[in-house]
Amino acid sequence: MRVTTLSVVVESFDIGRDRPSSGGPPSPGDPASRPAGSEPPSGDVTFAERLSVPWWWYVVGLFCAVLLAGEFRLSDYPLTSWIPFVIVLPLSVVAVWSFGRARVTVADGELHVRDATLPLSVISRVATLDARTLPRVVGRHGDPSAYVCVRAWTHGGVQIVLDDPEDPTPYWIISSRRPKELAAALQPRS
Repeated sequence: MRVTTLSVVVESFDIGRDRPSSGGPPSPGDPASRPAGSEPPSGDVTFAERLSVPWWWYVVGLFCAVLLAGEFRLSDYPLTSWIPFVIVLPLSVVAVWSFGRARVTVADGELHVRDATLPLSVISRVATLDARTLPRVVGRHGDPSAYVCVRAWTHGGVQIVLDDPEDPTPYWIISSRRPKELAAALQPRS
């Protein structure tokens, strides 16, 4: 028996997490429907946002890298003292940068999130999620077949309910620093 306690908060939407692959051919809302690494189109961009990490994450990453590289200096390894710093410091910057590479773009009648593409024509409803609601929506009450792109450093997002009988994904949950603008960009045009 499944109990959804957030039905009032999110307008009786189901709630979810990352979606496993179904094994069948990809549908229009499937993240595998577009070749990996391909960029969204640049024409008629209605909304664009990069979910980059806060600047101070680089400071924390470099601090941790200095501590790790310093451990090699304290050990009895016969390494030159600068080699761990040359290797670990750039790796920490690249690791922190890679956390914030996700892009959310609404362009040419499609929503692009990371490597996933969703035509706006299959969207049934869109709800904005605030900082208090988003963690609840992605929590244990979630639907495992939902597509989720949530970043911990963004405190809002949107839930996009799909109306596509061929797609097993019931909805998408996307992080955004500007959820109201994203929701407005996803609304059908008349």
